[in-house]
This record gives sequence, structure tokens and C-alpha cells, in this order.
Amino acid sequence: MQLIPKNTCILFLAFSFFLESCLFSKTSIKHETNSYFANDNKLDSIAKKSKHLICLSITNSRKYGASNLFILSLQKKQWYKIAYFNPDNIFNGIPYKVETKKIKKSLSDSIFLIFKSSKFNEINTDSLNSCSSKNTFQCYRSDVNTYELVIMRNGKIFSKKGYDIFFVNECCPGVLDRQRFIACHEALKKIN
Repeated sequence: MQLIPKNTCILFLAFSFFLESCLFSKTSIKHETNSYFANDNKLDSIAKKSKHLICLSITNSRKYGASNLFILSLQKKQWYKIAYFNPDNIFNGIPYKVETKKIKKSLSDSIFLIFKSSKFNEINTDSLNSCSSKNTFQCYRSDVNTYELVIMRNGKIFSKKGYDIFFVNECCPGVLDRQRFIACHEALKKIN
């Protein structure tokens, strides 16, 4: 019986780990870019077609009603406004509908530019609801809407979420990250 030299075993193990890590990193990158929309076939399909995508979701705190999405999507050099909604606005098993409409490049480019110039991906979501005023507790309410903005650029996804940001901003203005989030939100509303 011939034994394999110790150096050969070590070399073989090192090569195996290297090969496995290369394969694993490729699959994890692919999964990471699509994981945000993977739970919904229609949204996943829209994301796969899009070079760039901006999405707004507004959800009630108790999840009453359905969460409707407003999407701006760049597909093959054409911008689209996509409404993704539940027609009855309730969770009753009725599938969501998708309405797609072409929109002007100048409008879409200006919205996208606001997200870029606001450095959306650098917004600190912890500071969206922070308040340094003396009446801190007056700036918080229960049963409020959650506003979530998502941007996908070249397969990379950034999601930012704020709770009742407009009331908090009225009560306690001046937080830069909140101002940037609101500017992006208001820009995206221009497609409606």
C-alpha cells in the first residue's frame, strides 16, 4: 500500500478549499443581487429586466391593506413607470396587477439624478426617526406608515426605510439623512 505524501495532501486540500470558495462566492453574489425581489415572481422579473430600478413602498404599521409599489425602471435604454398594486387593497388572495407605461427620459433622468446627488445609498436609516429636540416623545406616534425606498443600480440593491418620516420631520426638522430621504421620495412622486 502506497501512502500519499503529506505535501500532496495539503496541496490538494488547499486547492479544494480555493475552488469551493470561488464557486461559493459566485453563487452568493448572484443570490445577493436578486434576493430582495426573489419572493415575488413578477417583481423578480421586473428587476431582472432592469438596468436601474427605483421603488417606493408605503405600508401601514398594522399591515392593513396591501402594500402597493411605485416603480421607475430603465429597461433597454427606455424608462418605464410601473404600478404594482392589489386592486382591492386588501389581502384577499387576489393577485397583484402590473401596469407599465413609458415615460420621458428627461423626467426619469432627473429623478435618478436626485437619488445620485442625494447619495441615497449612504443614508443612515437610524437617523431618519431620530430627534434631538427637547420634546422628543412628542415626535413619535404609533400606527404609522412605513416608507421604503429601494434603488437598484447595475444589480446592487440599496433599501432605506423610515417610519412616519413626514410627521417626525415637521415635529423635529433638520436631520440631513431624513431631508435626503424626503427629497428622493418627492422626486419619485413626480412619475404619478
